[in-house]
Amino acid sequence: MEYSITMPDCYSSKRQKGFECRSKQFIEKIHRMTLENQMLKPGDAVLAGVSGGPDSVCLLHLLIALSRETAFKIGVAHLNHGLRASAADQDADFVRLLTNRFDLDFFYKKVDVQAAAETTGLSLEEAGRVHRYAFFNEISEAKGFTRIAVGHNSDDNAELFLMNLLRGSGPSGLKGMQPVSGNIIRPLIQTNRKTIMHCLAENQIPYRTDHTNTDSTFLRNRIRHELLPLLEQNYNPAIRSAINRMTEIFSSEQDWLNTLVDQSLLRAGGSFKQREQELSIAELKKLKPAHLRRLLRRVIETLKGDLRGITYYHIDAAARLVHNCRKTAWIDLPARIRLEKCDHYLRVRQESHNLRKSHPLPSTPVYRYTINFEDFPIHFPIPEIQGYLSLSRISRDQTPKFPNRAESREDYQHDQRTAYMDLDRILPPLTVRNPEPGDRLMPLGMKGSQKIKDYFINQKVPRQRRPFFPVLCSKNRLIWLAGHVVSEKVKITPASSHILKAEFKTEK
Repeated sequence: MEYSITMPDCYSSKRQKGFECRSKQFIEKIHRMTLENQMLKPGDAVLAGVSGGPDSVCLLHLLIALSRETAFKIGVAHLNHGLRASAADQDADFVRLLTNRFDLDFFYKKVDVQAAAETTGLSLEEAGRVHRYAFFNEISEAKGFTRIAVGHNSDDNAELFLMNLLRGSGPSGLKGMQPVSGNIIRPLIQTNRKTIMHCLAENQIPYRTDHTNTDSTFLRNRIRHELLPLLEQNYNPAIRSAINRMTEIFSSEQDWLNTLVDQSLLRAGGSFKQREQELSIAELKKLKPAHLRRLLRRVIETLKGDLRGITYYHIDAAARLVHNCRKTAWIDLPARIRLEKCDHYLRVRQESHNLRKSHPLPSTPVYRYTINFEDFPIHFPIPEIQGYLSLSRISRDQTPKFPNRAESREDYQHDQRTAYMDLDRILPPLTVRNPEPGDRLMPLGMKGSQKIKDYFINQKVPRQRRPFFPVLCSKNRLIWLAGHVVSEKVKITPASSHILKAEFKTEK
């Protein structure tokens, strides 16, 4: 049902506090849900985020109906993302008109989300979300709202689960959206989109349609319009319900695991100081790997405020720092987070200045990563050396033309930071690590092997810089000294059909 200035019969021609809802059972269901999750109480002031779309419009009408049972104040906030020109302005006009009909306070702001996304490097969806919640919180603090209500439904929750699953998220990302998250409430989170649309139709409630919701360039839209229908048709007609049950299970188990982390934090160290936490290495070493990673995630999230930019590889590097045999060592993570091992303690802190300009890393960083062949393409950081390694599988016709037998070093280096190897000659496990004493490699174009140490000496690589050039190993056999030379054992030949492209970069 498209937007029209003429409001339907469910509204009176005068301003009013409520409307006569015909969906009595639906209202009762939402009321029970808000009671069970302690969402609303008398005296609350609720700021509803209303875009003008069906979900948020239905949310606003439900809040108005619920306010008759539980006396609370309602305000409406609308953020114009500046992405759809006049259509976005019409959305704002629609929400303003709707708000006036119910004599509610209306708060409006327009931002350039496109520019914000380009500046921060975030996706449009993520940049919009950040600005939206920042605006909601700004209004809540200034005007005394105790709750922020948003219109997420159970279909949104299923879509988010699949998005996080496809991105390789851990259990924290698979628990979905919670009915209550701090001051955020989601009264519709247990209601599907079909029920919402039925409520709007039954009560002749108008809403706006955002045509970008069908744009297949957005991952969420592809999941909504392509993947979920495919799963329903070919695998499980009730896949959305199954996913939502799964998120509830993940959520309850997350709560239990968080309790264990809280207990471990108490044993491992005291309370947080300003931008710093000190933890006992001895206590941390008692924890199982999954328990330790979860604890370190919690500490970093508390210091940073969120976990954006913190990957599995960062947490894994932090966990290995705990078990590092060196008494003193440290690694730097995004957002100026530094983990420093000092004798018997691990200090985790957020610096106020750029870490790249502060103390250097230890002269002999120790690191080792195992790579799953099925993960290609993969791009992950090596925090110990402020480096990044990218591995991808490409076809022969995507490979630059190199001589089969190099006549000089310049011929076989390709480009010092990029290497091409015959993937069929590479066996698992594939690992990347720091060079170790005794390491040998057969440089491309040579018949015999050479010690990595001798190679570094010949190339006049300073001793303190050598650990910053990782080696790539295939079944414990060196196949690439990153930034320098590829092994003869994995060179590309006329018979090669599957190629591994490896790229090594550093932040310096």
